[in-house]
Amino acid sequence: MKTSRTALGASVAILLLQTTSCRRSSEEVIAPVAPAPVEVDYRDQFCDDFLFTVRVTSWMLGQPVTEDTVLYDGSVRIYEVEDSAADLFNDDDSAEDVDRKVTIRFLEGLKITSLIEEDGTLVDRTGYHYGHSGGFTHPDTLRFTIGGLGGLGGGMNYAVVGVRQ
Repeated sequence: MKTSRTALGASVAILLLQTTSCRRSSEEVIAPVAPAPVEVDYRDQFCDDFLFTVRVTSWMLGQPVTEDTVLYDGSVRIYEVEDSAADLFNDDDSAEDVDRKVTIRFLEGLKITSLIEEDGTLVDRTGYHYGHSGGFTHPDTLRFTIGGLGGLGGGMNYAVVGVRQ
């Protein structure tokens, strides 16, 4: 009988501790957990699918200049390091800030990478038989030119207008 009283007393004590230990005072305030700040990449506003109208001007020594217009479903996206391997720009661009670059795929198998300013301007780039310039003239319109491609006997230039899809 003594052991059952001891067991009953211990059970009541445990029950009282459990019910009183979980109570909060009415003055206790639980602070809300602040959400982690979301980092926004300014380049995101320029990335999307675009319908590009590309005017290709070709020339070859001793031949007439030819022009052709091509429509192409392409894209503007955040730059990835491997994009430099297929870039029309052949010089070393490894010193450029990758956190400011985009990749523009404007024709099948052709892309450029470029630094882009927060206002949508492509940073002009020149190199050996290469130059590009342009930028967003409207949130949904990208215009740029690429010139100087080729060599002494011929070459190509591109005038590109992309409209966000």
